[in-house]
Amino acid sequence: MDRMSWALQRLDLEPVMTGALLVMLVLRYAFWRSLHTQRALKSRMKNASRVGVREALLGWIDPGLLAGAVLLLVIRPAILQILEVDSAAMEPTLRGSLTPQIDGPNDRVLVNKYILKVQPLQRGQLVAYRVEDPSDAHYGETAVRRVVALAGDEVEIDVYGRLLVNRQRVDEPYANGHCAVVFPARTVPEGACFVLGDNRAGADPSAGWLADPFVTDRQVRGRAVAVVWPAGRARLLP
Repeated sequence: MDRMSWALQRLDLEPVMTGALLVMLVLRYAFWRSLHTQRALKSRMKNASRVGVREALLGWIDPGLLAGAVLLLVIRPAILQILEVDSAAMEPTLRGSLTPQIDGPNDRVLVNKYILKVQPLQRGQLVAYRVEDPSDAHYGETAVRRVVALAGDEVEIDVYGRLLVNRQRVDEPYANGHCAVVFPARTVPEGACFVLGDNRAGADPSAGWLADPFVTDRQVRGRAVAVVWPAGRARLLP
């Protein structure tokens, strides 16, 4: 992987956008002060062309500031977020690794935070949620897993590693292998769901099986709706 691809893959958009906004704010203030001074001078006509360039730049900076502020203050916290996958738990659906410089670029997924306010979760969808089990290696992080059971469903993983929902075996063409851990039949409580990684043979089986195995609505950050990077793997997700 060349240096350019590596730099793009590791790019964190939030500090870049914040830095760009700060630069635009400084430039806007500098141009405004310069224009104010120029207009106060009697020699303004001699510098008319220079003033025109500054006014033109201000015409670009102001919309840029507004767009950046909306992106950081409204869209990112409330509507959309780009999340990097740094785990192999969702292989082969999503590619991720703690050493992407060796294994290749991680997938970055677009998380829609607003959609769950108008569309309830469904089985088979991918959800981003905050890991709140202190015993989990990913405690405090945001993970992406597949919803396999909803509130009121009876979920079970039998001795053969197969998933059963409401005592019916679930056909899972996306799954890589079978779970190595048995999960006795339990009913998913209200306000929660049950998730699994697609990499059943080599991933952590679910959210905090050592404590509470269910993901609550409070933990859910949104739905993963698309892979946006790398460009060659960009696609919509179910």
